[in-house]
Amino acid sequence: MLIATAIQGQTFTTIYTFPSLAAAYDPDGALYIGDGGMLYGATALGGVCTLSSIGCGTVFSLAPPAQPSGTWTQTVLYDFSQLPSGVYPHSGVLPGPAGSLYETTIEGGPVTEQCHIGCGTFVQLTPPSQQGETWGEQVLLNFPKADSSPMGFVAGSTGVFFGFSISGGNPTCFGWVRFHL
Repeated sequence: MLIATAIQGQTFTTIYTFPSLAAAYDPDGALYIGDGGMLYGATALGGVCTLSSIGCGTVFSLAPPAQPSGTWTQTVLYDFSQLPSGVYPHSGVLPGPAGSLYETTIEGGPVTEQCHIGCGTFVQLTPPSQQGETWGEQVLLNFPKADSSPMGFVAGSTGVFFGFSISGGNPTCFGWVRFHL
């Protein structure tokens, strides 16, 4: 038997709705809360991408309003649009050094017999040195066939990351991967 009780005083409030595919679509993974309440996240789809009419994913920020009842401001920080560097992020972002962000993609990287559009990547996105310039991307790891399509990760100590992938490990189950920077 399951007994459900309401939690008193809790309300659900939508703080932001993505206005279009170009702005982002299909938020996926955990949000990272930065300085000043800035939220950082990823969308599996959306953005500008020639590979798909519904985009290949984005990393975005949401700036809190100046007044409590004001409007949050969304900025697309990065569009995933190239197979070699990765497309379709699914894990959310983690903070890195100097304002950078880490993310995984489920496709992209080297094309192999087993991964026709790549097995996924682990990337570091770096903020531009001047406002108005684009964020940079560095592929830190191309996932091999055995651990393809990474879906989530956490930062361990001393530059070790742990995560899971759709493929890898036991062929009938999700696989766990560990990778170093």
